[in-house]
Amino acid sequence: MKHPSSIFVGTLTLALSASGLAGSDPVVTVVMDKLDDPRGLAFGPGGALFVAEAGYGGAPCPPVAPGGVALNCYGLTGAISRLWHGRQDRVVSGLPSVSFRLGASARGPHDIAMRFGIGAGSSVLGASGAHVTIGLEADPATREPLNRPDLGKLFHIPPSALLAPSAHLCDHDCWSPVVDIAAYEIGGGPDGGAPESDPYGLLVERRGGPGDDGDAEEGKSGGDVVIDASGNSLLRVDEDGNISLLAVFPSRTTTPPRPTPGGVALTDSVPTSVVVGPDGAYYVGELAGIPFVGTKRDKSNVYRVEAGQDPDHPTVFLDGHVTRFNAIIDMAFQGDDLYIVQHWTMAPDGTRKDGNVIRVACGGRPLVCDGLHPTTVLGGLDGPTSLAFGPDGALYVTNHGASPAFASATSEHKPLGEVLRIDLGSADDHG
Repeated sequence: MKHPSSIFVGTLTLALSASGLAGSDPVVTVVMDKLDDPRGLAFGPGGALFVAEAGYGGAPCPPVAPGGVALNCYGLTGAISRLWHGRQDRVVSGLPSVSFRLGASARGPHDIAMRFGIGAGSSVLGASGAHVTIGLEADPATREPLNRPDLGKLFHIPPSALLAPSAHLCDHDCWSPVVDIAAYEIGGGPDGGAPESDPYGLLVERRGGPGDDGDAEEGKSGGDVVIDASGNSLLRVDEDGNISLLAVFPSRTTTPPRPTPGGVALTDSVPTSVVVGPDGAYYVGELAGIPFVGTKRDKSNVYRVEAGQDPDHPTVFLDGHVTRFNAIIDMAFQGDDLYIVQHWTMAPDGTRKDGNVIRVACGGRPLVCDGLHPTTVLGGLDGPTSLAFGPDGALYVTNHGASPAFASATSEHKPLGEVLRIDLGSADDHG
């Protein structure tokens, strides 16, 4: 993904709609607000909900030289917030963040995954707690000259920080980088493009999962699986911190057939999300890169990746040219059905509020999904970025999750992000 300015674009107001639902419309409640570019969601012990906040970079923002780094505002404004027993707290702060002016298109804490209850032994990845991906969207070799050493890394957050009382919150001194994900791109990544990394989607393996090669010793948990959105790759991090390639997602033209003939402009895949399906395989959603507007805008695929599969040939499970899916930013399975967050559905022109959550009916083995007839769970969203099912059976979605590039024309930074609770009730007879 070579065009950092355009991934996250949204608008600043919320208009919700639901259509195509069986039964009554869902009940939608704002349960967290005033978040700085909220991204990934994860539930922890006791039903606590955690959200990664990408932050708003920092100040001052030095001018960008011709050909220089575009995301020029760096600071320690990333955070993790918690909703527990009805109270919202920012439990971890001081995480790295980089953005345009006023937090536009921020890269920082992108996703969070819990490691509770999967082993107590020590490893490079740490024992219990949480892992957080920190974005970059640049050549990893630029970090040291710009004094941004911790961008592009995997961080560990201990349980003491995640579950601390509200009066004892962590600021700058409880988190630690454990693996340099972006280093895998140094010298050129597996997609054959220029070196560029942006660690994004994340999941923690359970032993016996599709990427588990049996290296988890007694007392240790499984490794991590990480999406590198700029590297167009799916990576596995084992307990010793070693990184291996599970899949690389191809660039292509905006029309089939693929692969692309020489000399034709390419659209990057820009994978964003990875989930384990009910059949045990990995499923990966992609945003699809430039162009973001116009008739040549490419649609978004869902890929299927199995253990031992050739990394250069992931299976196109749902072809965007058929389904017309657009800008997939997150996914989750509930039962056999696949829920998808589309960051936008038409084009990121700064005025539409057209992000949504859809449900794709799936079933059978091998798994088959009806991508031609998705159900809209909730529409009219402004830059949604993630979803998660809670222990209460409700669906939680981040909204206003990406300050748009045009926010740089405004006079002040405002934390507009929120988490919505969607009580599907009778509206979703598959929930």
